[in-house]
Amino acid sequence: MAKKKSERLKTVLWLAELQQQRAAEQLAQAVSQAEAQQQQAQQLQDYQQEYNQQFKAQSAADGALSAKQLQNMQQFYGSLDNVIETQQQQLTLLDDQQQQLRQQWQKLYARQQSMENLLKQAQEKEAQLQESKLQRELDDRFASRRDDD
Repeated sequence: MAKKKSERLKTVLWLAELQQQRAAEQLAQAVSQAEAQQQQAQQLQDYQQEYNQQFKAQSAADGALSAKQLQNMQQFYGSLDNVIETQQQQLTLLDDQQQQLRQQWQKLYARQQSMENLLKQAQEKEAQLQESKLQRELDDRFASRRDDD
């Protein structure tokens, strides 16, 4: 005997739930990764400010800077700026990825909800059909008993 529509839909719903869960896990991982990158970028910026303050305090205490100290400082700032810029670019890419994953999850979640509604409707229809069938059988039995009397 062929499976009921609701039984077939349960399998489809299970697959939709699985896809939605996987998408949710990917999204959570992307959010976590973006938060970690954001924290790292903030630490780099904090370090840059701290270094700048220390440098200013040292130069004020020592007076004039030598050409070599100034050159080293400029190289260090340049390197630090490059690292911060790279970090910001990485954050932009992660934000884009996170947005795409969020849209994918929303799409799969909506699909899962639709499948749940479809399953519920199929189960309700099957229950109505079963009830109608039972009522017909009862009516037929009652009618056959009346005919026997």
